[in-house]
Amino acid sequence: MINTAVSVGKETILPAGDSTQPFYIMNGGDAPISVRIAPIAADPALLFKGYEQAPSCMKFTIFDSQVLLKPAEVKKVSASIYIPRSRQYLGKNYQYHVSFTSLSSGCTGQASVNPGFESVVLITTAKDMAKVSCSLEMSPLGGDIGQDEAVRLSIPAGAINRALSINIQEIGHSDIPVMMSGGQYRDAISAFKFYPEGTMFKKPVRLSIYYPDFDDDGMVDGTGVKVEELKVFYWDGFTWEAVGGILDTKNKCVTADVYHFSVYGLFPAGLMTQADFIPKQKIITPAKLDGHNDYIVFPNLQGNYSIDIYDVRGMKVVRLENKNIWYGLDNNGIMVESGAYIYKYNVDIDGKKKTITGVVVVAK
Repeated sequence: MINTAVSVGKETILPAGDSTQPFYIMNGGDAPISVRIAPIAADPALLFKGYEQAPSCMKFTIFDSQVLLKPAEVKKVSASIYIPRSRQYLGKNYQYHVSFTSLSSGCTGQASVNPGFESVVLITTAKDMAKVSCSLEMSPLGGDIGQDEAVRLSIPAGAINRALSINIQEIGHSDIPVMMSGGQYRDAISAFKFYPEGTMFKKPVRLSIYYPDFDDDGMVDGTGVKVEELKVFYWDGFTWEAVGGILDTKNKCVTADVYHFSVYGLFPAGLMTQADFIPKQKIITPAKLDGHNDYIVFPNLQGNYSIDIYDVRGMKVVRLENKNIWYGLDNNGIMVESGAYIYKYNVDIDGKKKTITGVVVVAK
């Protein structure tokens, strides 16, 4: 006879992510026995009051899946319970069952056949998601920093010219400024602040912000947001400015190239129109470098592209290759004279090529 005693119960509050938890199995017979253990979905008819069947994306893994027990021996079995990083799985009670097979006698039993607290695994998830906080001393050789299923920053070699202490802090959902887009207020999926604030990079840095879609239905879990509408934005102190990004449904993230540290958030931006590719900045003051209007951002450009900038005489002063920020420098890296400059570049909207043109004034 096999008895199980589970140490994961109502008093155990599990956070998002992986948690290693023990439970115990005892040989209640009078002969040695070899047992195979496996978690199974709880029978809906046998759920405890206030508990629900754990979803398939909430993985319960038993490391010691086969144990040998002497008569009356009790052994601790290690298991890992994975809670998806998604608000819809927080603050809930879930129930698993455990099946066991006696390899010695060939008989099979399931904990769900004769339920009781000692024959099931009960878990309660934390009400709030632990905020991401990570730090790393980054060398000029570059590297990665971040947390799985939340955020990741990949810095290439040469993007910084000295060692830099980088810190990423997740912003609480209630503290994220809402975004106005298309006449509607839109809430962020998540947002992060990057330090040292205002750091500028010599090369594009790759930022990935992850979204929860653990049931793979193409919708952000717990929302009515389609994943295809997600874009990266940065907070300029007053409004959210579009960065864009490329959707990766396999890894469930949106990846964008960025050139400076700020607050970055993932928002449902809807489908792109021509207006979404037009810069908001009309005047820049790059010579001041005071953190205000230092550059112009050409939003939502990703992949391979080029931006040509001309003076009012029609002379090309610079071509930006795969770089969507202009600091007022010409092809030789020299600050241009004050005056009006014309930008021109092509974008793809719904499979059609469109040319974006406009004017920006450089004021020293």
